[in-house]
Amino acid sequence: MLLRVHLSDADPYEIGKGVGRVPLAFAIEQEADCIAADAGADLLDDPGEQARADLRRRVIREMTAALTRAGDSYWAPDGVRYSLVESL
Repeated sequence: MLLRVHLSDADPYEIGKGVGRVPLAFAIEQEADCIAADAGADLLDDPGEQARADLRRRVIREMTAALTRAGDSYWAPDGVRYSLVESL
């Protein structure tokens, strides 16, 4: 299974066990880190680290709930779409 990040230059994460694959939770955490690190005033009332940490936790919680099987998708607060697919 793949976690697709719907950006033109983003590679998908190969989800599962085995060489070159990562757990879904790891991929979600990585993307939440990117979203929180890149967030601007449109997503954060306060640019401080606590607000970024809160955003990161929120994204992890929402993505984990939304992405459970192939066909599921999630729109991040920054407008990027994520989806789980069997293959490209």
